[in-house]
Amino acid sequence: MTTGFLEVPGNMVAATREQGPAMGLPLGFVIGLGKLVVRELVGVYEFVSAPFEAPAGFQPIIDPEYPWDYFQKGGASSNDKRSN
Repeated sequence: MTTGFLEVPGNMVAATREQGPAMGLPLGFVIGLGKLVVRELVGVYEFVSAPFEAPAGFQPIIDPEYPWDYFQKGGASSNDKRSN
């Protein structure tokens, strides 16, 4: 709930890696604003549901699981982590 703001710069970094700075910075900013709302809502859901046992085979709701994963070397995308 407290790190949702990292979606904006994180998506700017990820989009810049994929499409270059001219397209990645503005596109990443817009995508980050949209994902910020989602991450905050999922954070509230996870906070409320934390006292309950996770179901078998639980997977993170959002990819990447943590917003600082965008800044790891090579970046993170939905295709990188989940190849089940």
